[in-house]
Amino acid sequence: MAVSIHNFFTKPVRYIMQEKVKIMEPQTTVAEAVKFMKENNLGFVVVELSPGKLGIVTENDLVFRVIGEGKDPKSTTLKEIATPEPVTVPQSASLEYALKLMRDRKVRRLIVVDEKKRPVGRLDQKFFFSSFVNVATGAPDSECKSWMERYIHDIMDYNVA
Repeated sequence: MAVSIHNFFTKPVRYIMQEKVKIMEPQTTVAEAVKFMKENNLGFVVVELSPGKLGIVTENDLVFRVIGEGKDPKSTTLKEIATPEPVTVPQSASLEYALKLMRDRKVRRLIVVDEKKRPVGRLDQKFFFSSFVNVATGAPDSECKSWMERYIHDIMDYNVA
């Protein structure tokens, strides 16, 4: 059965989550993490701050907590800049729940977890809306990506002006 706009938001998060999740060591330098993020086209990495305790480092963290504070990426570790207790969503939760969670917690990225609270995927707003546009228009992923890039560019220009 094809997914329609009407039932898209009732689908579970695992329906559109991206499965590429890298859990990095807390002693990893920012420079190493940035290289990994660039090579894998990731907007964030998960950091194991201590056994069973996760943190998240996003592109914004790199800009504001490293560059903005004049820290050296080669000597600054992820543990120093990671946000502890990142927002997670169960892979079985609905997409509607995930979107509301992003809105209510004021985040753009969620770590998707299994029933044992282990990271199994990721979901970010850009990918979420790209998937929605794909369903709404029936467009191939490449067209959705192009549309999303134009939309984000327009929003950024509007917010900066």
